[in-house]
Amino acid sequence: FRLSIASTNAPDILAQLSTVLAGEGLSVCNLVNKSRGELSVTLVDVGGEVPQKAIDSLAAIRGVLRVRYLPV
Repeated sequence: FRLSIASTNAPDILAQLSTVLAGEGLSVCNLVNKSRGELSVTLVDVGGEVPQKAIDSLAAIRGVLRVRYLPV
């Protein structure tokens, strides 16, 4: 299961993403974060299905521009 998250390049975004996922009992299997200037894209592979509640919580984080869930 994979999440693609576009956000501003802020120092606390990754910590907040991890906190939301951990709160749902999801473990991060792989994480890639690339940034250019003020924008950042993060790909997160997690160890289980991501509930809509978690997706909504991720999208509500200040600085997150878009969240896509890819149930691969």
